[in-house]
Amino acid sequence: MQTVTSLADGLAEDTTRVIHGAISRREPIVARYKGHRLILCPHVLGWRQGDRHVLALLVNTTPPFQWAWIPLGEIKHAAVGDGPWFTTPPASWPSLDYLEATDVAAEPLVRSQTASGPVSTRKLLTAQGERRLGIALGVPPDRNGSA
Repeated sequence: MQTVTSLADGLAEDTTRVIHGAISRREPIVARYKGHRLILCPHVLGWRQGDRHVLALLVNTTPPFQWAWIPLGEIKHAAVGDGPWFTTPPASWPSLDYLEATDVAAEPLVRSQTASGPVSTRKLLTAQGERRLGIALGVPPDRNGSA
């Protein structure tokens, strides 16, 4: 019979595996965080003060495409989602100094198309791309025309 502690440890290990794999394969994650359903694009997984944290680009927030450091223990029901994995230019990423150690990180360089096809499935957000995706997610454009 599993104890509550071992069951919680097992769930944390599952979340860690899902997020680690999503970073490696550049896939979005659908999860619950603080009672909200989030679509997030994880970029970095590491350690801070003895706990694992993930740096993720939150897609379905208002406004969309916000960066957040999230303690892994607060992420529930994590699963690989459908759709593209989004990123922004590396200069706009939050500082990785937040972490004491890193387990895995997405390559920050955006690769280009080659003759043999895409080298990366990542999508680099632009103002126009953000506006289109924001509208698709039901976020009305602001007065400046961006989502």
